[in-house]
Amino acid sequence: MRETCSKTESQRLLPLISPPQPCNTGREAMDCKTVAHNLCAFLDGQLNPAEARALNGHLRACWMCRAVAELARRTLAQIG
Repeated sequence: MRETCSKTESQRLLPLISPPQPCNTGREAMDCKTVAHNLCAFLDGQLNPAEARALNGHLRACWMCRAVAELARRTLAQIG
C-alpha cells in the first residue's frame, strides 16, 4: 500500500515551492502557494476535476512547482 501525503507534509513543501516573488506564468488559475497546499491531495487523486485541471495547468507553466511535484511523486513511489 502506498503512503499518502498529509496536510503537514504539504506545508513542509511550501518553502520549497514558494518563490520569493509571485509566479507570473500568466495563464493558470492557481498560484504557487495554492499548489503547495494542494500538492499532496493532487498526488493522491483527492482533488475534484476542476481543481486538478487548474493545478495541472500551473504545473505545465511553472518549472519550480513542476520540479517539486516530480520530486514528491518520486519520493512517494520509493516509500510506497
